[in-house]
Amino acid sequence: MSYLESKNKYAAENIEKQNEEYNRLNCVAHNCPNRWSVDAGNGRLCGAHAWADPMDWGRITSLENSKALMAASSASYEPVEPLSEGEKQYILGEFKKALQAMNRDPKAWAHRLRERELNGEDLSNYQRKTWRQALGVDQ
Repeated sequence: MSYLESKNKYAAENIEKQNEEYNRLNCVAHNCPNRWSVDAGNGRLCGAHAWADPMDWGRITSLENSKALMAASSASYEPVEPLSEGEKQYILGEFKKALQAMNRDPKAWAHRLRERELNGEDLSNYQRKTWRQALGVDQ
């Protein structure tokens, strides 16, 4: 397994662990949007499911999802103040700096490694290989 494959596998496993930890906080009723708050013998359930017959859980979950959607759609948003001229100029200046940085040589790192090697610095085999590949130099 290559380094990149093992790194991606580790990242995927880490995300899976985070999802499991997050899901442990949710009500165990299928698709319930609520966090659990009651553990009365039927598992960790929200207040809506905890005291209801498990046969009614599907209907209750549907109702809870509807409530969550209605709450999200009726959220009030505060208007945002417009930017002052000074703030606009600052933001434009930052964008210009970012664009200038993007227009630089994307292989500048390879040129720096090449210069370091030509100056006698000891580079790793990987560093030598990558700058040569990037600049199209035969090995």
